[in-house]
Order: sequence, then C-alpha cells, then structure tokens
Amino acid sequence: MLSDRKTCKRLLIKLLVTFVLITVFNVSNAQTVYRYDSTTGLWKMVDGEDASLNLVTQPLQGSSSAASTVIPLQGTVAIEPSSVLETKSISLTTKARWYYYMTYTVTDSSQERSYQILAGQNINIGTVMVWNDTARIYIKFELTNGWLANQSHLNFLQNEPDDSYNPVPGQFPFKTNHSPNVTTYTYQIPLAEVQSKCSFSPQQGEPIYILLHLSVKKGNQNETAWAGSEITGCFSVSISATNLAWFLRKPGDYATKAFDVNVISNYPVVITFKDFDNPINAAGVSLRTYFAFDGLGNWITPSDLNSITKTLEPGTSTFSMYHRVILQGQPACIYFSVGTISFAVVMVKSQIIK
Repeated sequence: MLSDRKTCKRLLIKLLVTFVLITVFNVSNAQTVYRYDSTTGLWKMVDGEDASLNLVTQPLQGSSSAASTVIPLQGTVAIEPSSVLETKSISLTTKARWYYYMTYTVTDSSQERSYQILAGQNINIGTVMVWNDTARIYIKFELTNGWLANQSHLNFLQNEPDDSYNPVPGQFPFKTNHSPNVTTYTYQIPLAEVQSKCSFSPQQGEPIYILLHLSVKKGNQNETAWAGSEITGCFSVSISATNLAWFLRKPGDYATKAFDVNVISNYPVVITFKDFDNPINAAGVSLRTYFAFDGLGNWITPSDLNSITKTLEPGTSTFSMYHRVILQGQPACIYFSVGTISFAVVMVKSQIIK
C-alpha cells in the first residue's frame, strides 16, 4: 500500500530591521504620521510640528537558492551605512521576440513551479504557479503592486515555439473575462481537454509549453502581460525600508506604516521575529512601542511580536508592518532598538513509501 510522507528542508534568511527613535526639535518630514485622539478614538494625521518620520534606507531586495544565506542590510541611521545588501537576482531569459512562455514538465507529483509575469516586456507584476495531478493541470496567476487583470488567455503547445510562431491570444482555446477585475485566478484544465482542444496529450516526463497572456491595468495604465521564465531562485524577499528615524517634538501617541514586505517563493515561508523591544536611551529610560500588521489597529507589544510566527503559502505574498510609539515626557535624546525578522523557506518533498 502506498502512503505519502513528507520531509522538510529549511532555507533561513535573516533580515535585520533597525528602529531608531529620536526626540529632538528640528528635522524634515518624509513619511505620514498619525496621532491618536483619545477623545474621539480616531487616528489623525499630524504635521511636522508635532512629529515626523524619516525612512533613511533605500528599499532592499534579495533572493537565494542556496542552502544557507544571510543577507546583510543597512543597520545605521543618520550615519554612513554599515553594510551593503548583496543580491542574487531571479533569472529571466527572453525566449521570444515579443512574448514569453513557460516550459513545464508533467510529473507524478503536485509540486508547484513558479514563473514571472512581465507587463510591457519588462515590468514584473506577479507570479504564475503551475502544477498537475493525474487528471488536471493547474495554472494560477497572482498579481502584485496594484495590478489587476481584466482578461486572460491560455494555450498549450507540444513543441517549443520558434521565430515563425505568431500567437493570437484571442484565439487561444482557454480564456476568461474577469469582471470584476482580479488579482488572482486559477485555471483547472482537465488533461483530456488539453488533448481535445490543443491536439496533443501531455505525457509524464515530457516538456510542454504554456502561453498565458493577460490584459492588465493599474490606475490609468493599461498593459499586455505574459508569463515568462521560471523563477530559479526558490526564495525572493524585498522590504521597502529597514531603518526608521522618529523625530518627536510634543508628547503624544504616534503611529505610522513602517515598511512593506513582498515575498516570492516556490515553497511555504515561515516568518519569525526576535529581539524586538522598547527603544531605550543611554540612561536606561525607555519608550512604549507597539506593532501591528496591515493597519492602525490590533496593536501588540514587542514581546508579543517576538512570539508570533507567520506562515505564507507558496507564491507571492505581501504584508505591511505598522509602528506605534508613545511619548509621555521622557527627556530629549536618542532611543534605540534593533529587531530581527527571519524567513525560513520550508521545502517539502513527497516520498512514496511501500
């Protein structure tokens, strides 16, 4: 009798996030800051006279397919950076003149493979996951950064297209009008239907060529997009900022969006938090701080954050972290704290045990 058994491997990437809180009386405003009004129970935007926030580091990005990788991030605020991010980019190969396609091998397992989606030839707007079982092949696209799809077209080829091939998405055998527009959609195509509509039967162990065309928009921008080369790095992460410098001038309860995180992975990703604490000055005086995910609410203490584990499913995932600080008359000086976010890629393989 056959049974499935799973083994896991982990790829650990540590990202250092530095928060610096400074109580001074002169600095510029660079990020939206909100102040809590205890009378109304609402968060209100404040101007630079009360508080301001400066995102001192540039956005950071990296990826890896190694068994163990550490990506150093800039860890100093308002001084020269102490380190530089080293990145390994996700590979992308142009296999056609004006369109892209995916090369996929039908297998006897349900392991996903991931591919990039490019709009306008060079704008990375999301990922496609492809997998199959004994009866169907699945193509799931996920768009990021505000992009929406209003149409999608899908085709399967037995032979790799050459320069003479001229795809016409409107004539592809599988198509969907997305109304309302969508960020994600999954095609579940029976293998028998591939045979009837595309004139060949996908065989286990043999490559097939998949063309996925999307009509996408972002605000007033309209583009055509294609799913392209496979993401060879098993993990990619980007963080919009890693160092925050608060500048507080009046007592109050302040909050802001600290940073955005974007993760692309072929496998589940487990995120943990370590060493987050209330900022403290040289005299040992601390300031109360809180954190939240994806909004100004459901605040948790640094200690609670350190006990949280977030699990992201394979594909593209995004989330935001918000930072809150309360000033109640502590002396004007520098308050400092450092936290660590760890991303563990859980690589799961199926084994058949007789």
